[in-house]
Amino acid sequence: MITLVLTRRNVPPKPRHEGNIESSSSRAEVAEKVASWSPVDKSNAWELSGQFEGDIMLYENADIKNALQDDNARWPKAVVPYFIEKADFSEEDLDVINKAFEEYHTKTCVKFRPYKEDDEDFITIQGKQSGCWSFVGRRGGGQVVNLQNPGCVHLGIAVHELLHALGFYHQQSAYERDDFVKINWNNIKLGNN
Repeated sequence: MITLVLTRRNVPPKPRHEGNIESSSSRAEVAEKVASWSPVDKSNAWELSGQFEGDIMLYENADIKNALQDDNARWPKAVVPYFIEKADFSEEDLDVINKAFEEYHTKTCVKFRPYKEDDEDFITIQGKQSGCWSFVGRRGGGQVVNLQNPGCVHLGIAVHELLHALGFYHQQSAYERDDFVKINWNNIKLGNN
């Protein structure tokens, strides 16, 4: 007698927060810019994504600070359940994403773990929308971290977008930024957030 055991892959429901891509550039323009980006370019790929400060997917009534102060936006016990849309990525891409998780596991108290059926809050890492972007902090009910493929699946970019999902804005948005950096306003291009 042969017994066949089928295991069901835990697949989360559709994320409640998928992102509303509204930018000055069309999705196709963003996708083309990001896909042609190279690590030797002077800009960062996430700066090309057309969102707030390039890669931050804002939600209604967002309070922009360096890190979220709202306890509800923090991940309980510093554990972030994740689901990866594997169809969007090659094995090599998945290795890059897993290395990004490892960066956090070895250097911080944050742990990323695979989604379980009883998880209410989670991130879905996908590559099907244009740009490299994330919401900031835990949004509740699932949220997308988008790593456009090709273009955004690089270790530094994955680490950067996961940092947003943990609750951090860019340093230049911090309320005390002027104590640490000098802004050369003449170098800022008009039309960029």
